[in-house]
Amino acid sequence: MNNIFRYYKCNNVFDKDLVIIGNYPPPLGGIAVHIQRLLPLLNKNNISYSLFNQGHYAEKNIYPTNKRYMWWIVFFLFSLKNRKRIKNFNPLFHYHVFTWYHYPYLFLFSRLVSDRIFITIHTDNLFYYNSIKRYITLRFLKGIRSKTLIVVSSNLGQYLKKRNIQSTFIPAFLPPYKVNKKSINEGGGNKDIIKIATNMWRFNRRYVKIYGVDLLVRIVQELDGKIALYIFVSDDRDKDGEKDLLLEMDPSMDTDIHVIYNKSLIEYMHNFGLFVRPNREDGYGMAIVEALLANVPAIASDTCVRPEDAIIFKNGDYSDLKNKIESFIRDGHVLPTGLNKKYNWGKQLIRLYKREL
Repeated sequence: MNNIFRYYKCNNVFDKDLVIIGNYPPPLGGIAVHIQRLLPLLNKNNISYSLFNQGHYAEKNIYPTNKRYMWWIVFFLFSLKNRKRIKNFNPLFHYHVFTWYHYPYLFLFSRLVSDRIFITIHTDNLFYYNSIKRYITLRFLKGIRSKTLIVVSSNLGQYLKKRNIQSTFIPAFLPPYKVNKKSINEGGGNKDIIKIATNMWRFNRRYVKIYGVDLLVRIVQELDGKIALYIFVSDDRDKDGEKDLLLEMDPSMDTDIHVIYNKSLIEYMHNFGLFVRPNREDGYGMAIVEALLANVPAIASDTCVRPEDAIIFKNGDYSDLKNKIESFIRDGHVLPTGLNKKYNWGKQLIRLYKREL
């Protein structure tokens, strides 16, 4: 407990314009990358911040929680104790939500500590809850006293609107300020083979299903010699089981499949002829935009609203995905120009902050 409190005792964490609760790299997940790219934007607009990183990385104004569940209780009690300070400095709290227990927590926080809350819901998980869990979550969500509720999925926004919960649709993608392009060392140099990239959070059976990687492995098997698959994995906790899982999906183990851990996909995107996002569950798909801005065509499932310049296939439909990939191999796909101006929601988010500060 004291180990967690040590950051608060020596820092005025509430004496800021903005208090962010979310993830920061490593690992390179969607929320973490979003916040990493947001911080320079905050500095540019003179918005001071404290970030409570739901990970291990620390630097000035970034305080790690070391992924401890106890942190949530400690932070709540610490905030209660400092309500007078919070009232005096009046910071805006921005919670980045990705799991169900955040909702009852925010219900209590908004009523007992501060209602100056922004909430960004980064997933469509609500659609996959059972009816009882969904009902309870919606009740808590309706009861949270927040200034702004942001959704990265317009499908979720429409669903909430029908239940009288207002939200603002802002995709999580923010363009990087600088990309250090790197070359791919894995695989051969056969120029006739189209290199396909995809990305996922963890490489285990559960996430292979969620991210639709099983569909891609099957397609690589059937189109052997025409395509090579590169799977970028953010978290390497399951690395020891990689060979067993690949052997399970591809018993021959002679297809061109490469699993790459802890690498920033955007730095390698220019190496690929195609990016595929076959997720069965998703919120928007930041990596799709990153591919498009790197002038790499992207194919994505229709599990949620996607960037309009992506090629869409029916969610979970192997034949449709295979047809889309074969069509790309045969005919190619030319992207329009000016996409860098089209996909940038940073200004919209900064405007929302400044409206409340």
